[in-house]
Order: sequence, then C-alpha cells, then structure tokens
Amino acid sequence: MRKQIDVHTYDYSHYLQTIKDVFADSSKDEFRQEYSECITYSFFVWGICKDVDLFTEFCNSIWKHRIAMYGPDTNVQFPQKPADARRGFMPADEKDFSPSALETLRTASRHIVYLINEGYDIKSASTFVGNHFALAERQRLALVRSISTTGQLDKRRAKELASLEGREVWIDGFNTVITLEVLLNASPLFACMDGTVRDLAALRGTYRIITETGDAIRILLRTLAELKAASAHILLDAPVSNSGRLKSLIADVKEELGERCPFGLDIQLLKEVDKELWTKENVITADAIILDHCTSWFNLMPVCVKELGARTLRVWE
Repeated sequence: MRKQIDVHTYDYSHYLQTIKDVFADSSKDEFRQEYSECITYSFFVWGICKDVDLFTEFCNSIWKHRIAMYGPDTNVQFPQKPADARRGFMPADEKDFSPSALETLRTASRHIVYLINEGYDIKSASTFVGNHFALAERQRLALVRSISTTGQLDKRRAKELASLEGREVWIDGFNTVITLEVLLNASPLFACMDGTVRDLAALRGTYRIITETGDAIRILLRTLAELKAASAHILLDAPVSNSGRLKSLIADVKEELGERCPFGLDIQLLKEVDKELWTKENVITADAIILDHCTSWFNLMPVCVKELGARTLRVWE
C-alpha cells in the first residue's frame, strides 16, 4: 500500500521526508498520480506557512524525483512559486502579533530578561518561557531577536556612533538589504531593546532577488548619501546563493543614482562576512554577535524606518 500525504499536518519538518517516502514506495505507473498529489500538496504548504525557502526546497525535491522517474524531457508540469511572496511574512503573523498577543509577549519578555541577566542561555530561557506561555515559534524568535542582557546593552550603547559624516562605513550587506526588503513588503519589523530594528526573515544559505530588492538598495544608498558617509564597503556572503547577482544589482543601482550618491562604493564577496566585520569600526548591521565584537557601529535602520513612515512592533518591556 502506498503512503498517503496527510495535508492536515502542521509538522513542517516532516514535509520533505513524507514526499521522499511516497516516491520510494511508488512504481513508475503510479508516479504521475503521486506527482499530481505533490503539486497540490506543495501549494497547501505554501498557503499555510508562506516559507519561501521551505517551498523552494520542497519543489526542488519533487523535481529531482521527476527527473529520476521520467527523465529531463518529460512534459509533467513543475509547480511555480506563487507570485505574492512577501519577504519576512507568514499568514499567522497577523494573529501572533495582534495587540493582545503583543501584551502576552511583553509579559513573557520580562521572564526571559530576568533569566538571561541571571546567566541563563537565551535559547534555553526562551524555550522554557515560550512553553509556559504556549508561544508560537515566530513569537519566540521575535523575543530572542529583540531582547538583550543589561551587559550587552551597555556595551553596544558605548560603541554606537551618533553620525556617519565623513566616515568610511562597513555594511553587513544581506542583513541590511533583507531588512529593507521586509520593510517594503510591510512584513513585521521589531524595535529591539538595543535600539536596532530586526525582522524574522531567514537566510538559511539561500537568497533570491525579489521585486523590492532594487528599491531596498536605493533606500540604503540614498540614506548613506544623506548622512554624508565618505565611502562604503558592502560585504556579501559569497556562499549564499545569488550573492553575485546582488553584487551586480547594487553596482547597477549605484551607477543609476549617479551624483545623488557621491561617496565611493566597494562591494565585496567574502567567505566569512561576520568575522571580517568583527574587526571593523563604523559598522552597519543589526546582527547581535557582530555588534558585540565590532569596534563601533551606526544604527541605520531606524533612520530608514522613520524616513519611510514604517511601523515597528515592540515585544518587550
């Protein structure tokens, strides 16, 4: 008996294995029917979780089995990603970050802050408190990304710059561009304890250029020009997919803006961007580990948020 796909499950971690099990038990004659079910199921996955990376991995898995069973020239249709993808958004966010949910999260934040200031690991603390308050995964992630210890806050504030005028800046490329894409998609942005603005988008080693990417780069470069930065280095993680395409797009946008962005711009693909930024001053990022290591940093994202009139959420108190 061939295995059935349970479209009522919400255990996303088992999606891909379920598909592999189905194909493993299917004969070639059954494959076309199985493939049809998989297409339907893949769009069910998208409708529930809106996770671009998961959807892509899911469809790629189906594609590999399609090639194995039919060869590369088959006319079986391959499912395409829905056109309404929003960076950093899931349908459940509207419920998980509603006014009543935010009140619960702020209460939970007090428990986590107490624990981490007493020396507990934030992951363990968020798991313990999250279970107590029955928080969803993205609610827990929002808390982890928003909260810092008193020691971390003091250290980051001491290194924060008030101005970029005349400075050579070093930019965490993916971190900055992705948050601006999230902003342009009106997906959740969080005002964090250390003053930064963070999102819930996950890189996971994969990145794709979306409709809003060009505008995100324009906002970044124009803001640097308005803040009178002398020069900028944008560092991109070379192992991440499409990093080369993003580098080219940034260069194209800089050329397009011309005299409106008079500062010098250097774009680099590096194997380990984080470690490179640890040694720098005038860093632009919201990455907590980089902020703790770098010599000095500038908090750029709140400037962009204010300029564009975007809304941020606060899950701590």
